[in-house]
Amino acid sequence: MSRRAVTAAGLAAAGGVGYYLYKAGGDPKVAEKKFEADSAKVDEVRGKLTEAQQKAQEYKDRTGQEMKQAVNKFDTTIEQKARAAEEYKERAEREMNKAVDNFDKTVERKAVEAKNGISSWFGFGGK
Repeated sequence: MSRRAVTAAGLAAAGGVGYYLYKAGGDPKVAEKKFEADSAKVDEVRGKLTEAQQKAQEYKDRTGQEMKQAVNKFDTTIEQKARAAEEYKERAEREMNKAVDNFDKTVERKAVEAKNGISSWFGFGGK
């Protein structure tokens, strides 16, 4: 320990002793009782602070768990909605392909009918 630190600690201790002696009117026994009372208050405050820190940690832990649950629920919902959207897209593509196929068949059938109709009209055969 450096000399300055020792000197500072000694001055602080002497100042504390002087404060308690002054407050006690110079009576060392009364000063000692006041010091003990103040020490008990410090211990009480320290205990309350420790208790408050523990409660804060418990609250933090509980809140963290609730946040994780909320995020997991949100993620699950998003996944479900994404799957539903993908299924809807696939179903719409199948329906569109069916409609296009039906349209193509109809056009081909009408083209054949038109060809047959024109051929028979000009006497090239037909029905």
